[in-house]
Amino acid sequence: MSLTEEIKETIIYIIMGLALASIINLGLGFALGAEKPVMAVVSNSMYDTLYKGDLVVVKGIKPEEVKVRDIIVYHNPCRDIDVVHRVVNIKVESTGNFRCSTGRIVPGNNKPDLTFYTKGDNERTNPYTDQKSRIAPPLRGEWIKGQVILVIPKLGWFKVILTESLSSYGIFNVALAVIVIVGLIMFIGEMRRKRRKGKT
Repeated sequence: MSLTEEIKETIIYIIMGLALASIINLGLGFALGAEKPVMAVVSNSMYDTLYKGDLVVVKGIKPEEVKVRDIIVYHNPCRDIDVVHRVVNIKVESTGNFRCSTGRIVPGNNKPDLTFYTKGDNERTNPYTDQKSRIAPPLRGEWIKGQVILVIPKLGWFKVILTESLSSYGIFNVALAVIVIVGLIMFIGEMRRKRRKGKT
C-alpha cells in the first residue's frame, strides 16, 4: 500500500470513528435524557472525588429531584460554560441581579423559586460556594443539565488535551500539528517498509 493510500485510509477511519462517537453520544443522550451525556472533567476543583481527565456520565434530572450532596452538571451563565460541582444547599427564594467575578451581570429571578448552591470538593481551590465566590449565581432549575451517575477514571484526557490545545493555539494550528504528526508517522512507516523490502 502506498503512502497516499495509507493517508486516505487513515482519514476515512478517523471520520468513521468521529461519526460513530457522535451516534453513540446522541443515543446515550436520548436514553439518559441529557443534552451532554458524557463529559470530561477539565479541572481539579472536585479533587479528590473527581480528577482532571476523568470522564463522567450524566443523567438528566428534574430540579425538584435534586438533593443536597448530589454532583450535578450546570450551565454557568457567568462564564458560559458547563460546570461539574456538588450541591451544598437548596432554597426557595427570589434572586436579584447577580454580578459575576468576571463583571457580567446575570438578571435575577423576581419570583420565589428553587435555587441551588454549589461548590467544588477541593477545599484548597474552592473554599467557598460558587455563589459566595461569585463564580456563578444561585442556580435556577433551568440551568441544571443533569446528575453525575458514573465516573470513568482517566478516559477524558484526550478531550482535556484537545480542549486546552484549542484554547491555547487555535483550531488551525492544532489541525496542522495533527496532520504533520500523522504524516510523519506514515512517512516513517513507509520508509521502514521499503527498507524491509530492500533486504529481501
